Amino acid sequence: MAKVSYLYFEHPSKDQLTSLFSAIERVGYVWSHLGPDDPPKKFVGKIDETISRLCDGPDSINYAFARIANGDASLTFMIGKDQESWPHSTLSVSGETLELVDHIVELGLKSLSIYLAIEGRTDRGKNQRWTVIEKSSRCPDSLLERAGLKQVPH
Repeated sequence: MAKVSYLYFEHPSKDQLTSLFSAIERVGYVWSHLGPDDPPKKFVGKIDETISRLCDGPDSINYAFARIANGDASLTFMIGKDQESWPHSTLSVSGETLELVDHIVELGLKSLSIYLAIEGRTDRGKNQRWTVIEKSSRCPDSLLERAGLKQVPH
């Protein structure tokens, strides 16, 4: 039973992503895979290359799948470019090592402008009872509805 966390946030600036990826590297995690396909291709690159893959694609929403080389964690990024095509960006983190998932989520909470962060178990599906990690007063109702949390107080 792996843990999964979702972070929904304002479309990030390149500075925010640099902050997140720098923090991930500072604590010793290294990307082993990154790319638009799942499973992603092997990847060895610098932070600016990672950000370029996430932000500079031709689509209005860029997807990227990643894995941490020295830990059991998979990440999925959905980075929107404008509010019209998609009102938020998303990072999901999953893995068997709960501490690793929690650590990456903590780094995301510090680096990104979070609307909503939730956690659950991968084997329970999308309709499970999610645990709220953090919720901003700016969180769109549509996110709460999607997560089945419409009645969560601010």
